[in-house]
Amino acid sequence: MHPALHIDNIKRLPASKRSLCNAAVSGTRTLENLKLVRTTVLTSTPAERLLILPVLYFNLNPTEIPDFDVFDSESQSQATLLAAHYSIGRAVYSIEALYTLELPEGIGVDLWPRVWPWLRFLYFHQHRNPNHDSMAEQSFFLDFLLFVGKLADETASSDLIVSTPWFWFMLGRTWHHVPAVSDLQKRMLAFNELRHFLLDKKLTDPANMEELVDGAGGTLYDIAYLVVIYINAVILDEDSVMDVNHIQFLQSVLTFVGIIDPTLDDPRDAPATLGRFGEALLSNDILAALTHALLSLIKTSTPSTASALRACFNLLTTFFISTSGSARLAETVKGGFFAALIHCARSRFARDLQMHLKLYLDGILSAAAIDHRLLSAIESLWCNIDTLTDSPAFKPSGVIHESWMAFRSLIDERLGVFREFKETASSMRACDNLDCFTMDAKEEFRRCSGCQSFYYCSSECQVVDWRNGGHREACNSYGTLLLGEKNKDDFNARQRSFLRSLVHHHYQQHRFVLHFKQTLFMATYPGQAFVTIYDYSEGAVNVDIKSARRMEILFGSEWDDIVARAATSRGRIGVDVVIIGAPTGSRCLVVPLRSSASVVRERITELAGTLPAPRQWDPKIISGKVEAILLGEGANVVENH
Repeated sequence: MHPALHIDNIKRLPASKRSLCNAAVSGTRTLENLKLVRTTVLTSTPAERLLILPVLYFNLNPTEIPDFDVFDSESQSQATLLAAHYSIGRAVYSIEALYTLELPEGIGVDLWPRVWPWLRFLYFHQHRNPNHDSMAEQSFFLDFLLFVGKLADETASSDLIVSTPWFWFMLGRTWHHVPAVSDLQKRMLAFNELRHFLLDKKLTDPANMEELVDGAGGTLYDIAYLVVIYINAVILDEDSVMDVNHIQFLQSVLTFVGIIDPTLDDPRDAPATLGRFGEALLSNDILAALTHALLSLIKTSTPSTASALRACFNLLTTFFISTSGSARLAETVKGGFFAALIHCARSRFARDLQMHLKLYLDGILSAAAIDHRLLSAIESLWCNIDTLTDSPAFKPSGVIHESWMAFRSLIDERLGVFREFKETASSMRACDNLDCFTMDAKEEFRRCSGCQSFYYCSSECQVVDWRNGGHREACNSYGTLLLGEKNKDDFNARQRSFLRSLVHHHYQQHRFVLHFKQTLFMATYPGQAFVTIYDYSEGAVNVDIKSARRMEILFGSEWDDIVARAATSRGRIGVDVVIIGAPTGSRCLVVPLRSSASVVRERITELAGTLPAPRQWDPKIISGKVEAILLGEGANVVENH
């Protein structure tokens, strides 16, 4: 036993205090005796307080903890109930006094086994009262955390504490209350103690992790909720400057996230599909919390700021390259992430964050610039973009100049398409009866209820295509390759309409070049089917012509029917394949080009048939003939995606 806990220490107290303490350890001690001891502790010198410590230790004897049956049984005598309440009262007064002491070195290993059983009992005992005070509960857990944090400063007692059954459960319960502590100084002290335990290596033990989760509420969703609450509480608000302690708290909880789910620790190793904890963090708005953290961090100048900023970016990236997280990119940008990105580039940390800034400008945001929601979120900031980017990082010699200029050019173009799209009253459709091809506003068509992808201008056309056009056999094969209603989980109706508008914009932009390439392809590979590729996976579109046979990533009955229908359409259906970036790799969608007449394809095919061997081609002559077709007979052809 630690020397400071020996009962003989009482003899060294002044007479009046010695008498009071002797009464508190006698066999006839009362609650009033312990209450007086608690009061005396507060008015004693530090040296005297340590001499009173054995009294508190004596009255925290675990053998005096009442059994819960005492309170449940109606047959218990009044004397038994009274004795139980007295034991509890003496323990409460002793713990309250103990919390006020500066404890001597090395005492934790002896004190903890004495105090812990009572703390655990008191927690469960207070919860047996349906009218227990929530504020009293908050105070109980705050005092508990500060006390165990003090004991855990020494390795021996720390190892004992974190190995104690039910400790991690109590820590989980405690975590609920820390962010709500109104006193800022106490809250910061509590965060400091909490972070030490959350980073303890013993937490990786599955049994301890299970206890923490149970204490937090029973699910990983509860842990995720506490993580986000922790981050928001540490940040205070976007206008506050985070000091070194706040930054440590933030980094600690981000490290804790990686302990709970190692797949969230490094975006380079992150899977496309989030685990349960990652999904729970998303549901609790972790992206908004991290965005606010970025905005707060860039106002500071402490040495650890750059590291904290990188940690925030790493976790954000881990989410944005996942399937679930990428779906939230637009709303996160709208919530301030794009502004945070710009401010990070304007800050003193631009060079430290160069890799992250380029990743978003060159990759994540550029690849997502096919989403009208993302463009809508960026549009509100774009009118002031010159002012926002008036910073060295964006200048010709700046760390992100090249990436920024490419990104700006891309967004300028996409916003132009987006604004034109917003002004368009209705999207166009073409009848899928191969003998009809009426083109009109989407509202004038009826959709096949089976595949939800084909449209008809009348019931008669639908019947014809069903009976004679092959749709009866192919209807059930249509899934999500052809951009349509079945893509609604990934693209709502407005997103699908915008993507068609974007593809058509780039078709019109590259129309002459595409038909020139088609002519050369048909001359080189007579009779072979070809597709037009619109590759948006890296941001700026890359348009090309490829053989349908070489599209190895596209196969199955849906693809086969799409190609077959195009072949029998006499040039009025073009197989246009859109490639977009996705967490699982590039994703392909078919957005057919519909033409009101086949004259362009017929003339191009005729031209291809007249060309000499490739070595004798004159690109200028061929290009001129293609242009003549498009500006001549092709001028009156209506085309739509």
